[in-house]
Amino acid sequence: MLKAKKDFKRFSKKELKEDKFIQFTLQAQDWITENLQKILLAVLVLVAAIVFVGYYNSSKQTATAEAESLLSKAQQEMLSGQKESANAMFEEILTTYNGTNAAGKAAYFLAKSYWDDNKVVEAKQYYKEYVDNHGGDNILTQAALAGYANCLAFEKDFESAANYYEKAANTDPDFPQSDAYLYSAAQAYYQAGNVSKARSLIEKVVDDSKNPSVRNQAAILQSKLDN
Repeated sequence: MLKAKKDFKRFSKKELKEDKFIQFTLQAQDWITENLQKILLAVLVLVAAIVFVGYYNSSKQTATAEAESLLSKAQQEMLSGQKESANAMFEEILTTYNGTNAAGKAAYFLAKSYWDDNKVVEAKQYYKEYVDNHGGDNILTQAALAGYANCLAFEKDFESAANYYEKAANTDPDFPQSDAYLYSAAQAYYQAGNVSKARSLIEKVVDDSKNPSVRNQAAILQSKLDN
């Protein structure tokens, strides 16, 4: 299991939220997390009920069900404000049930929890854990890619951040948050000095985005690139 480093730099909420690359992706991730929590709780309550009646018989199925049940408890703890307890459960899932879908979700929610606490280094580690070792859920995959990109952008590794924002946007172009991620990719490429790539992406956002806020910001960046 990936262990977070003990030495990390804390950043203020103001510093994180005022970062120009991260503003749109924070809004997008908040939307994803809020809706995903509701979906997961509904699904996981059903899984917990299945565990209770002993539906799963094989050891693998039982481990999967146990992991999902513990994930449900962790989510409920997080929603009730018991963050330390929830994070401990997420850690347990990663340690005990590595390889299950629940472990991937646990890695994502640990990353988001650390990000919300301004622990950027630890958030980056757990987002990377999800990106490298988990998948299969496009919503979570897109959010994890964007979360990892946020951390890279905050560290001023703009070229790498742009690459991961672009991957997030391309996970499913029809997702409502994809335009924001593509805009962030263009911003990061611009800061990295890759103007041609930035121009290519920003033109696509201006021409195709159905999100007025993102489209307006893209038009501002396009104007900078054309001057």
